[in-house]
Amino acid sequence: RARAMAGVASRESWATVAAALSRSPEFADEERRYAEELCGAANSLSHGAAEGIADGESQSRMRQAIAMYMEAEERLLGAVAEASCGPADRQILVSCRLNVATLAMKLGEDMRAAQAGSRALDLDAQNPYA
Repeated sequence: RARAMAGVASRESWATVAAALSRSPEFADEERRYAEELCGAANSLSHGAAEGIADGESQSRMRQAIAMYMEAEERLLGAVAEASCGPADRQILVSCRLNVATLAMKLGEDMRAAQAGSRALDLDAQNPYA
């Protein structure tokens, strides 16, 4: 029983440490850099795929790019609350959401495109591309 209690205590301690780390500026900076790298890789992937939409490989690459944009958004929002995003963070988020919307439209995923576009407008209501 003591081992079981120690396991629970160490999980709770780890959760406390993880929560504290996620609020640190260093963690946010690292997640921001990773999100920017993911966006860049997704941009490269999607630009290469946009040439031949009809072919299955291009569609697969666009779906991979969508997943990368969504992961970049998730990572950034895991480090910085949307309400407290600075201009640079907002730009990354808007870019990710607009790129998801564009690729989803090309894939015929109208609902996903509309949702991503709407989420971009939540951050930048004046954006001409949203």
